[in-house]
Amino acid sequence: MEINKKDVGLRIKKIRLSHHYTMENFGKLIGAPKSAVNNWEKGRNLPSSERLEKIAILGNTNVDMLLFGSFAEQIYNYLLDLLLLSDDSDIWLSDDLSNYLDFYTDNSKFKGFSMTKQSASGLPEKRDMALKNIAHQVAQKIIKTQPDVTLLTPELIKKNLKSVFEDIANTPDITDYGMLQMVHRNLSWIVSEMNSDYRDKPNISEALRHDIYSKISSLQSYVEKKLKP
Repeated sequence: MEINKKDVGLRIKKIRLSHHYTMENFGKLIGAPKSAVNNWEKGRNLPSSERLEKIAILGNTNVDMLLFGSFAEQIYNYLLDLLLLSDDSDIWLSDDLSNYLDFYTDNSKFKGFSMTKQSASGLPEKRDMALKNIAHQVAQKIIKTQPDVTLLTPELIKKNLKSVFEDIANTPDITDYGMLQMVHRNLSWIVSEMNSDYRDKPNISEALRHDIYSKISSLQSYVEKKLKP
């Protein structure tokens, strides 16, 4: 995850103000001039590793939290990167996340947010709120099951993300409409992949091919009928 200097600056400022320090007094505590503190808080540059350690101690936190934010913030940024497919090895998980966001935004808890207005992340406002909610759920799972964890790893996030997916799918107030949308999209993808596979495997019998297509087409028709207003 990239370090957002402006966010780090806001965290440093919050720590300074929580102790009621002026920039000058705060700087003296960590061995830096007032101008350096001002530059950090404005997100122009970052403190040295030694000064970051001192600021983290003052804020009763650690350097990772200071640089990347709370667990929920770190997970949110990781999931945002995942949606943008920064790593092709995670393409399946990225698709799953996108699918779950599609039907999770149909949850009544997000009805006050817009799908046309963009958030600061570039996602539609409602989708962004759903992503933050999922990140919060992942963070809560990690804290609950592994309270001694101080450093998040991609593997830890992925493991708990999949667990949250299961929880979401079993949530009563998730609408059937949203779930059906996801099922329909995945069925379309399966048909596309099957077409590609069958071209590469001409030895598959026509009878078997017809039987598989027939079953999938029936399911697609059922889902399409359910999706009609």
